[in-house]
Amino acid sequence: MKKALCILLTSAVLFTLSGCSVFERIDNGGNREPELVHYLHSGDNVTLSYFDELDYTNIEYEEIAWTTNDRLAVGPTEPWYAGVLYLTEEEADRLWDEYEWEECEFPDIELYDIEVPQTDSNVWCSSEDFNEHIGSQGIQVIDIVFDGSVIVFYLKTF
Repeated sequence: MKKALCILLTSAVLFTLSGCSVFERIDNGGNREPELVHYLHSGDNVTLSYFDELDYTNIEYEEIAWTTNDRLAVGPTEPWYAGVLYLTEEEADRLWDEYEWEECEFPDIELYDIEVPQTDSNVWCSSEDFNEHIGSQGIQVIDIVFDGSVIVFYLKTF
């Protein structure tokens, strides 16, 4: 009986370990559609701590988690965040003066349930200093653009 139980436990452990090897670690979503998309907004009283020191009137963002081979990655799946931050006029002026902004194209940020205001007609800018400041708070900045009143962001947790 002991031998059978030992064989059964060993088999279960080996089966479990072999099952984990079929999953891949995901570094980015590539061109795949995300398996999970959660739309979050200020009405949910959920904010992103990376923007706590900014004065804004509203934030809308999506928490996105990708899968591989139609399954979630093993271990904690770190979400990506994509969204829009609506700044107060005073805060927009402060950021414009405090950081060096360079004109850029609107990045390839795909938002599923959030509409970005006037992406084609606005002049978008980016700032390496501002990105570094936000990134210093434990998040990887993929893209952040600013049009003088609105920030559109795409961030990845480590």
